[in-house]
Amino acid sequence: MGSESRVAPELLSDDESRALLREAEMLWEDLQVNKLGGFSGINRPFYILSVFKRVIEQFGRRDVGLHWSKNDLDALKSLTPPK
Repeated sequence: MGSESRVAPELLSDDESRALLREAEMLWEDLQVNKLGGFSGINRPFYILSVFKRVIEQFGRRDVGLHWSKNDLDALKSLTPPK
């Protein structure tokens, strides 16, 4: 199926991309220093799950590469006339 027959996804803005990266950095920092509140030890996966849920709620309507590859998006851009 070619990209011309599909509806283009809503991509993240530059600000949203930076915010998503910051969320990932904060999660990594929290995990490294074990700053997880009541979620340390055996409850650690629940902390990670809560962060994922928050990020999915914030950015979930976007395609993050599961359905559209960079090549698909580049091909779509070449088919779309400039505004």
